Amino acid sequence: MALVILGLLGAGAAAFQLYINVPEISMPSVAGKALDEARDILQQQGFKNKNIQVSWNNHPTVPAGRVISQDPPAGTKVKITRSVTLSVSQGAEQRTVPKVIGGLMLNNAITTLNQSELNVADPVQERYSNDYPQGVVMDQEPKPGQTLARGAPVVLTVSKGPQPVTCQVPDLTGKTVEQARTELEKVKLKLDENVSRVTSTDYLSGQVIAQSPAKGTEVQEGTAVQVTISDGPGPVKRIARIEAKMPDDKKEHLLRIVVTDARGTNEAYVGTHQGDKVVVKEIPYYGKANVQVYIDKKLAGEQLFE
Repeated sequence: MALVILGLLGAGAAAFQLYINVPEISMPSVAGKALDEARDILQQQGFKNKNIQVSWNNHPTVPAGRVISQDPPAGTKVKITRSVTLSVSQGAEQRTVPKVIGGLMLNNAITTLNQSELNVADPVQERYSNDYPQGVVMDQEPKPGQTLARGAPVVLTVSKGPQPVTCQVPDLTGKTVEQARTELEKVKLKLDENVSRVTSTDYLSGQVIAQSPAKGTEVQEGTAVQVTISDGPGPVKRIARIEAKMPDDKKEHLLRIVVTDARGTNEAYVGTHQGDKVVVKEIPYYGKANVQVYIDKKLAGEQLFE
């Protein structure tokens, strides 16, 4: 019995000495390492594989299979017999991308994505479309049904509506309001109903004397054009004395006199005359005038009157 007791005491003393004399090391850093690599580092320092515990956790940024954190922390003095716990990433939490294309307005699409714990990439993309009304989400990336990490962005493309068509503003100077309206409608523009009127001695009452945008300006279809109308009294009436020499023959010839003045372009005289005659006509005009003489439908003369 005495020998047994002495043996137990000796074994206990040896075990105590072994525990007391276990080597201590400075805990290595394995955060960010792949799990197998972290195990190898710890085992090389003297830790037993059975003492290396693994806890799997989601993480938004640390890739799956890599160490998020360790316990004890790096640099801690520990005995190689103690347990080490590694928190290893199993990747970010995944979310299924919902469908937000084909009818949802942007605000509703954002709400739907947020309900799935996903975000909208900034900035939102825009594109013209003939198939989707303005403001409707027409495309998304990733597509519906795919998976994304929780909080990840989804790229949305929103319709800007149909591609705008442009045209040139016509010259409305000298036209009446109704004539101006007709000219604008031909190119799918419209007349601004807010018409200004000013006194003018250059244009007859009711004629357009100014416009905005100016003639030749490129604008989108549907643009309203503002006009300013003459309130009179307009230019005074003048008389131009026109002489037309008929061809040297005995045939009859067609004489035509055309006047372009403040009233526009008008036929001032049409008649037939025998050849070898000089025809004199008094032609009224307003403001500046360009008078053209045609004989047998051919331009025979032209004169400018101030």
